[in-house]
Amino acid sequence: MVKETKKTGCPLNCIDGCQLIVTVAEGKIVKVQGGLDNPHTKGFTCSKASLQVQRTESSERILYPMYRENRHQDQWQRITWQEAYELLAEKLATIKETWGSESIYHHYDFGSN
Repeated sequence: MVKETKKTGCPLNCIDGCQLIVTVAEGKIVKVQGGLDNPHTKGFTCSKASLQVQRTESSERILYPMYRENRHQDQWQRITWQEAYELLAEKLATIKETWGSESIYHHYDFGSN
């Protein structure tokens, strides 16, 4: 089994901006560790980042858009990406028409907090 390491950044949007060293074997991530080049973390990585291997390979990971007609029922159905985009666009248009464009708040960063 051929293993290779790659430098990347943590996808969790924390303020540290951690560098990660990811070990890949046969196209799958097998290990995540902190990179030494980040002057703030100096090789440290939090438990959330180190668990990325388990998250990406989990059988419970949702890979496709899911939709439920009634939010009081727990019956989800898989929909296409196109249907998901159309539903989102429709809901955003309704919000804008009802309460105005300032009612839609765009928040960027810190997605893990």
